[in-house]
Amino acid sequence: MTENKENVPVSGMVLVLLVILNAVVLRAGLTKSTGWYWALCLTVPLLLIVSRNACKKQPDTVRGNLGGQLRWLLKVW
Repeated sequence: MTENKENVPVSGMVLVLLVILNAVVLRAGLTKSTGWYWALCLTVPLLLIVSRNACKKQPDTVRGNLGGQLRWLLKVW
């Protein structure tokens, strides 16, 4: 069996975790109580900070991917 020795950036894993956390908070705010929206005051800035750091570490990959997503969005729209 072969092993995958590729390095995975921690910022990417944290980014995914924060996106999931924001989705959980939004769902709880919509279905349970509006008091959950205060948690977004903490999670949204963290998400922005982590995504900004990820963009700094891999600028070519992020810009190319963002450009591709924008082209796809304009084509579909």
